[in-house]
Amino acid sequence: MTLYVVQHKTEPAFWSNTEGWVDLNSGTKFTSEERCTLNLPTEGTWITLWEANSIQFSRFITECKAHGVFSDEDKMEQVAESLDFDVWRLL
Repeated sequence: MTLYVVQHKTEPAFWSNTEGWVDLNSGTKFTSEERCTLNLPTEGTWITLWEANSIQFSRFITECKAHGVFSDEDKMEQVAESLDFDVWRLL
């Protein structure tokens, strides 16, 4: 089953039905049926959860490259935390 999230069009944020714009981990996940029947919040666009994870992972890799941290697991964890990204969930 494909799950969807609502991504902000200009900010690195995702929609939560209970909290508004939040990080990906806190965002509400929607089914295909919900995607077809619910209205988007202002400034939101539908993307698959897979796409959202890919975007977050790309941001993580870019930040790691910028800080030269691929050989230091502690620094990688710091970069992931600064992005509110649970990289270990994907590895």
